[in-house]
Amino acid sequence: MSKKVKTGLALTVIALSAGYVAGLLTAPKSGKETRQDLRDASGKLKEEVEKRYGDIQSSLSEAIDQAYGQISDFRGSSQDKLKSLIDQAKDAEYKVKDVFRAVKHGEASDRNLDKALNQANKAKDHLLKFINK
Repeated sequence: MSKKVKTGLALTVIALSAGYVAGLLTAPKSGKETRQDLRDASGKLKEEVEKRYGDIQSSLSEAIDQAYGQISDFRGSSQDKLKSLIDQAKDAEYKVKDVFRAVKHGEASDRNLDKALNQANKAKDHLLKFINK
């Protein structure tokens, strides 16, 4: 997926969520019903974030494994470059894990997670592009 598409999807999810919450808060429901609706919406957003996290973790891990499997096919500076890209991908993988945990514990925002996910995706794309030359 291109960066524009991902950004558009993220903005769409945010806009839909904000609209949903605004609708809930202005709807003629009891407080108990409104709180339950908010919990349900929050759960759906949490599931979406967890899915995105799982998807990038899986695809990044696969790319790193693929790169390790092909490292002997490269020589000299190309092999050094590949090792550097693997290190960058692993760093991005660890950062996403850390930020995801922080978001779950309320220590970081979704914006931080989006940034970490985008960086991880870029690292994966660079790594795959290099090994598929």
